[in-house]
Amino acid sequence: MTLPQAFTSSYWVFTAERFGVGLFIGGLLPTANAMVGRLVSRADRGAIYGMTSSAMFMGNSLGPLMGGAIAASFGLRWVFLLTAAVMAANLVWVYYRVPEYRG
Repeated sequence: MTLPQAFTSSYWVFTAERFGVGLFIGGLLPTANAMVGRLVSRADRGAIYGMTSSAMFMGNSLGPLMGGAIAASFGLRWVFLLTAAVMAANLVWVYYRVPEYRG
């Protein structure tokens, strides 16, 4: 849902795409937390959940700052192109590094 946002020229289509991103994130966060819970020992879960929450909040702070800098420097389209590239790289990393992902 991120990549098409770079090429949208309609406000309403862009709004629908952003809504779709929100739906996907709403499903992704609990799934990621469940995966972390399965991959980490019970004794370490509190510390790991603290780190994942800190990383999420850091991303919520730095993401808009970096997005604004990218948009100001290169244009708004590049925010979505770079976000899609980072998400694709993350997909490849998870596929090869997280054994639980391949089932």
